[in-house]
Amino acid sequence: MILLLRHELARLARRVTPYVVLLAITALILMVVLGFYYDPPGIFSGARAERKLNDVQVVGNMLNGLLICQFVLKSLALLLPYLAPVVAGEILGAEGGSGTLRALLTRPRSRSAVFGAKFLAAAAYTLLLCAFTMGVSLLLGWLAFGWGQLFEFEALQAGRVVIFTEAEALRFLALAYLLLALAVFVTSSLGLALGSFFDNGLVPGFVALGLVIVLQIAMGLPFEWAETVRPYLFTSQLAQAPQVMPTNFDPETLALQVPWDQVIWMLKVCGVSIAVFTGIGWWRFVRKDITC
Repeated sequence: MILLLRHELARLARRVTPYVVLLAITALILMVVLGFYYDPPGIFSGARAERKLNDVQVVGNMLNGLLICQFVLKSLALLLPYLAPVVAGEILGAEGGSGTLRALLTRPRSRSAVFGAKFLAAAAYTLLLCAFTMGVSLLLGWLAFGWGQLFEFEALQAGRVVIFTEAEALRFLALAYLLLALAVFVTSSLGLALGSFFDNGLVPGFVALGLVIVLQIAMGLPFEWAETVRPYLFTSQLAQAPQVMPTNFDPETLALQVPWDQVIWMLKVCGVSIAVFTGIGWWRFVRKDITC
């Protein structure tokens, strides 16, 4: 299995699509940083400006690398579930179309082992994609604005002031990006599963993307059945990772309160979805007639 995984990672590293996705993410993050640097929103303008936010007087500059990383998490990072399936679908579909899959299966290795190696390669790229997004946003944000405490703006809507230390902010941001990786891997596993149905490098990813968009539109309809089904579908969890950032605290102990119930539910829904998609992909792959 280790040799197969090394083979899959090497093949993935030789493809163009994974680098195009990483380059696109880098370009988008750079645009965000430049936007904040040259044309910041009103509450961030001025190095030592005094601002009043929901009756809370704020003096100083709240803009720093941690805030950029959080902004990317709540905006650009939510595009990752739509980009990852394109790469994951290519891992299996491209080899079926080029004929290399047939040569690979002639070797004395089980189809389950081959599929498992491709599954782990897709998981590794998904984790790399999310870690890359977090790392680049922190790096560019730090280079442009420096370091500092993280001000939680959503807490102000409920009349609370939550300020994270640098260590707390990094810890909660890392947890949020890990949950994002789990959500992204749901769509990656869908793209990988569809790769066992199509002998083409692009079709599985775009079909997975279409299914995700259709499900999101259907679950957004104002009907009672949609309200009932929505919490159990993975599409309802794709944008939930940023919610792990605490916006409340215990008034007696001042301990930050993490919404663990929401996190556990997200783990359950995403875990079941990954298992279902992977099971379907494995079932199709071990029975597939390789003719090309």
